[in-house]
Amino acid sequence: MRLVKALTPLLIAVVLIYFLNSGFASLPPLGKLMDPVHGYMANAESKNAFNSDNIHLKNSDVKGTVYMDDRLVPHIYAEKDYDLYFLQGYVTAQYRLWQMDIQTRAASGRLSEIFGEKFIPYDKEQRHKGMVYAAETAVEEIKKDPELLTCVQAYTDGINAFMGVDVNHENGNMSYCDYPIEFKLLNYKPEKWTLLKTGLLLKYMASTLSGFDDDIESTNLQKLLGEENFNLLYPNRPAGIDPIIPLEKKYDFIPVIADSTKPQIAELYYKKVLNEFTETHEKNQVGSNNWVVGPSKTKNGFPILCNDPHLQLNLPSLWYEIQLHSSTSNCYGASLPGAPGIVIGFNENIAWGVTNAQVDVRDWYTITFKDESKSEYQYGDTWRKTTTRIEPIIVKGQETIMEPVIYTHYGPIVYNAETETMDSKQHSEITERKNMAMRWSALQPSIEIKTFYLLNRAKNYDDYREALTYYDCPAQNFVFGAHDGDIAITQQGKFPVKYTGEGRFILNGSNPADDYQTYIPDEQNPFIKNPERAFCSSANQHPTDSTYPYYYTSYDFEFYRNRVINNTLTNLSNIQVEDMQHLQQNNFNMMASEVLPFLLTHLNNNENAKTNLSDNIKHSLTKWNYYNHADSLSPTYFQIWWDTLYATLWDEMDNTEIAFVKPNMYNTVNAIKNFSENYVYFDITKTTDKKESLSDVIQMSFNAMCNMVNNIQSKNPAEILWYQHKSTDIMHISQIPAFSKTTIHNGGYRNIVNASSETHGPSWRMVVELSNPINAYGVYPGGQSGNPGSKYFDNFVDTWAKGEYYHLQFFTTETEAKKQAQFTLTFN
Repeated sequence: MRLVKALTPLLIAVVLIYFLNSGFASLPPLGKLMDPVHGYMANAESKNAFNSDNIHLKNSDVKGTVYMDDRLVPHIYAEKDYDLYFLQGYVTAQYRLWQMDIQTRAASGRLSEIFGEKFIPYDKEQRHKGMVYAAETAVEEIKKDPELLTCVQAYTDGINAFMGVDVNHENGNMSYCDYPIEFKLLNYKPEKWTLLKTGLLLKYMASTLSGFDDDIESTNLQKLLGEENFNLLYPNRPAGIDPIIPLEKKYDFIPVIADSTKPQIAELYYKKVLNEFTETHEKNQVGSNNWVVGPSKTKNGFPILCNDPHLQLNLPSLWYEIQLHSSTSNCYGASLPGAPGIVIGFNENIAWGVTNAQVDVRDWYTITFKDESKSEYQYGDTWRKTTTRIEPIIVKGQETIMEPVIYTHYGPIVYNAETETMDSKQHSEITERKNMAMRWSALQPSIEIKTFYLLNRAKNYDDYREALTYYDCPAQNFVFGAHDGDIAITQQGKFPVKYTGEGRFILNGSNPADDYQTYIPDEQNPFIKNPERAFCSSANQHPTDSTYPYYYTSYDFEFYRNRVINNTLTNLSNIQVEDMQHLQQNNFNMMASEVLPFLLTHLNNNENAKTNLSDNIKHSLTKWNYYNHADSLSPTYFQIWWDTLYATLWDEMDNTEIAFVKPNMYNTVNAIKNFSENYVYFDITKTTDKKESLSDVIQMSFNAMCNMVNNIQSKNPAEILWYQHKSTDIMHISQIPAFSKTTIHNGGYRNIVNASSETHGPSWRMVVELSNPINAYGVYPGGQSGNPGSKYFDNFVDTWAKGEYYHLQFFTTETEAKKQAQFTLTFN
C-alpha cells in the first residue's frame, strides 16, 4: 500500500507529461504549445525577422537575392530561371507554409488525417471527384515539357530547402520551434513538397472556379415546372444581355457541326447532396471583373488594364504578391502560394488579368452497370470495362478507409448510393444520385501552368495568343493590354461541341449520341482585338450574342456588374488610373435601380396599415440613390425586403430532399416586371386556402421586412447600417476567430462592381497603366505573412476596405531594388 501511495504521484506526473507532450483527442500537446521557448511564443515576431541575411544551402549552388520592400513584398533577382523559381518557392514557404499545406490536403481529400471523422464525407467526395487523379495527370503533362518541368521542380526544391528536406529527411528537419503556429495548434507536422502538391493546388483552383453546375437541379425543375414554365424562368439567353464580345464581332469561320438531337429528361427526381455541399453550391459567389481601355480613351495615351477577381476572403490571403526577375523575364503581380510564376500581373511590355468564364464544363451521366460488380457498363449495344482506383483515406484515431472509386470513359462515379423510396405527397419516387459519372474538363490531360509561364515572358499580342493555347480548365476570360497599344480579350478553355441543350440536363451514359467527341478549336473561342469601342471587359456575363454558332450554357452568368462597367467605360474619356480605381470601388446597385421603383408602386396605400417605421422606410427607399455605401440604411432595407420577397416568390423550389435551384436575380426581376399579376408560381404554396397575387406577395414581404428591421433596431440600432448588416468577414482558413477580421467597414455587395459580400469579394485589385515606366497599383485584403503573430499578417485589410491602393514597386534594375529594400536575403 505504501508503495502504491508513493508511486501514485509519479504515475500522475508521467500521464500528465505524456498528454502535455502528445495531446489528447482534439487538444494539441499543451506542454509543447505553452513552452515559452519552442511553443507559441516562438511565433511572435521580433526585429531580427527583418535583418538581412546570407543563406548558404547544402547541396545547392543556387544564387540570387531577394529584396524585401517595406510591405514585405519580395523582389527576386536571379540570373538563371531555375534559381529564380527555387527562390520563389523558398520565400513563399517561409511566409505561407501552412496555407500551402492545408490547401493541398483539402484538394486531395486528406483533412480527416488532421481533423478526424467529421471530414470523412468531404474527403470521400474529393476522392470521388478525381482530384488526386487529375493532379497526377497534370504532373505527367508537366514532365513532358522540359522547360516547364525545370520551373516546377525548382519551385518544389526551394520549398523543401526552406523546410530542410534532403534525401535523408522525408518530412524535413524543421524543429518544432520553427513550425508555423497552425501546425502546433492542430498537432501535425509539415511534410515534403512534391510536384503532385503543385498539381493539386492547381486542380483545387479549377474546382473552385468550375466545380459547380445545375444539371441535376435543371432536370428536376423541368419535371416540376414543365417545359414552357422552365424556359420562362430559366431562359438560356435572356433579353437585354450585354455580352463580353461586342456586337461588332463577325463570326466568319466555318464551325464544327454537332449532331442535332433533343435532350431526354430523366424520369426520376434527384435528391440533394450532403447539406454542406448543397450550401456551398447555393452560396457560390465566385466571379470577377476585368477590363482594359485602349490608348484612344486614356489621358496619357497608354492602355490601362484592371482586374479584381472575386473569391473567398481568407487569412492568409489566397494571393502572394511578388516580383520575379531573371535573364528571360521581369514580371510582377499576384502568385498562388504553391505554384511557380505569376497568375495575374504585368511585365515591361504587357499586362493581363482573368475572370471566371462561368461556362458549364462539367456534365453528368447516368451509368447502367451490367451487374453488381460494376466492372462493365452499357454503351450503345456494347459493354465497356470500368477501372477502379483504391483511395486510402487516413482518419485520425481510426482505421484507414480503403475507398474504391470507379472510373468510366466519361469520368469517375461520384455518387453511388442506393435508390431510396420516400413517402411524399408530391413525388412518390425520389432517388439518390446513384451511379452517376462526372465528366469534367479538369480531369483531362492539360498544362495550364504553361500559359502563365509564357504570359510572364510575353511581349505582344501574338505571344499572348500563343500562351492561351495551353489553357483548358477552368475556363477564363483573359484580358490583355500592351505597351504598343493593342488590347484584347479571349474566353479560353476546352469547350466541347454540343447539340442545343446538351449538358444542361443529366445525360444518358448508355447513349453514344450524348457522348460528345469534338471540341471547339482555340481560334474559334470568343475573342476580340482592338474593338471599335476602344475597351474590352468581362464580369462573368454571357461571352457572345446569339450569332456565335456554338451552344453553351452556365449555372450562373452575371447580368448587372458588366452593364455598369460597360456604361461607365463608354461614357468616359481622357481616362486616368484614378478613374479606374473609382470604377473598381463602384457601389451602384443596378439591380435595385431596375426593380425597386416597380416594387414601391405595388405597396398598399391604406392609411390603417401605415406605421411611422413603414413610412420612414418607404421614404428612405424612395429617396435612395441606389448606392450600397457602407454607412447607408437604404441598402439594408432593400436587401432584407428583396431576400424575403425572393424566398416567398419561389417557395415551390423549397424542398429539403429534392435538389432545386431558384431563378437567378435577373430572371426574377424580369418575372416581377413582365409576368401576369396572377402567374401561377407567384402563389404561396403553404396558404392552400388562398391564391396570392404578385401585389400580395410584395406587400407581405414589405411588412415582414419592417418587422425584421424593428427587431434589429430594438436590439442594436447600429446593425441596420449596411456594412454591419452585410458583415463582410475575412476568416482565417482554420476558422479561428482570433486570427480573423470580421465586420469589415466597406460597401458593395453581390451583383455590384465592388462585389464585397459576406464571405467573398475582390481578392486582389490591380490597375496597370502600360506607360514607360509602368505605373501600377494594387491591394488585397490580407498581408504578405501567413503568421498571425506578424504585423504583416493583415496590414493591408484596412487599406483595402477604404478603397485605397499601394503603388507597386516594379523595379527594372537590381540597383533600384537594392536602394528600396527594407532587408535582403542573399543566396550563395
